[in-house]
Parts: sequence; structure tokens; C-alpha cells
Amino acid sequence: MIFINEAEAMGLQVLPPDVQKSFSQFSIEDNTIRFGLLAVKNVGAGAVESIVEARQAGGPFKSFEEFFQRVDLHQANRKVMESLVKAGAFDLFSSDPAQRSRPRFLLELDAVMARTSKMREEAQAVRIRSSDGTKCPGRKPRRMEEVRERRSEGEKWILVWDGRNTSFWPMKRKFWVFTSPDILWPVSKRSSTSFPPIA
Repeated sequence: MIFINEAEAMGLQVLPPDVQKSFSQFSIEDNTIRFGLLAVKNVGAGAVESIVEARQAGGPFKSFEEFFQRVDLHQANRKVMESLVKAGAFDLFSSDPAQRSRPRFLLELDAVMARTSKMREEAQAVRIRSSDGTKCPGRKPRRMEEVRERRSEGEKWILVWDGRNTSFWPMKRKFWVFTSPDILWPVSKRSSTSFPPIA
């Protein structure tokens, strides 16, 4: 506060923190001073580094939710985000006055972070399946004869095409199934997707 008061006494305007423009420390912006993100309570160096790196790598953030999709949420956790919202660092994403936009951002915070985390988990699972070359970790493909035998016991099986070979898997858990070289279906026990019977 002493620094801000001194700056204002010298006729220098101190702009609020902004995820689009602020750096870790206070910085010069035209003839004004931009508030540094590290000066915001509960915001650490790791969170600031993640924000600045994402901005420099991908350009300006397009929206409140897109911001969360690009930063490291392990570094910039909910407590950090809440402090940034209260400090006005997300005000640029709304045309409403701060007294209206900030409470709305706080209400949306948990849902936005939950959606982002889920998207990342799903993307990571797809990458893992792609890298190890299997769609159903922990299970081995069954022979045609075994499929016929198990089908007689009432167990549902599905024909899987992995782009090169076909195999059969019990339809017990959700996993990605190639029904042709070009079509990818998400399949689960509750799926309404119907497949032709396995001969």
C-alpha cells in the first residue's frame, strides 16, 4: 500500500492486476503502473509462472473458462483463483461493473474448474491408450471360439477394430471401440449404441 500511495502521490496511476497483462512484479504500462500478480494475497510464484507462460505461449486468453483450460491448475488452485477474482484480475472478461461480475465469477469458479479437470483427465486417458497401443488395459483379446462359448452364457461381447486387427472384448466397462478404421465409438454397459451380433 505504501508503494501505491507513493505512486499516486507522484501522479502515477496504478492499474489493477489483470491476467491478460500483469507479470509477477509491478510493471510499467504506457504511463501507468500495472499491479503485479505476486502482490495479490495467496498467489504464489508457481501460479504466476503458469499464467504468464500460458499467455506467452498461446496468446491472450479468450474467456474466463478458456483461461482455466490453459493454465496449470495444480499451481493455480482454487484459493489462488478466488483471490485473483476478488482482486479484479478477471474483470476484463465481463462488461459488467466489478460489483456484479466478480460475484458471478466466484459462483462459476467451482463448475468451471471441475469441467476443466474432467476434460484434462479424459484427454490424458486417451493419450495413454494411444501410446500403449491398447483400448482396454488389463484385458487380453479372446479367440472367436471363446467368444461363442461365453456368449452362450449370456455375456455380451463386442468386436473391436484397432486399425490393424480385430479382436473381441467383454462389454463391461467404458472404453473406446473402433467399429471401423474411421469410426470411433464410446461404449459402455449403459450405452444405447447397437452393434450387429457377433457370428
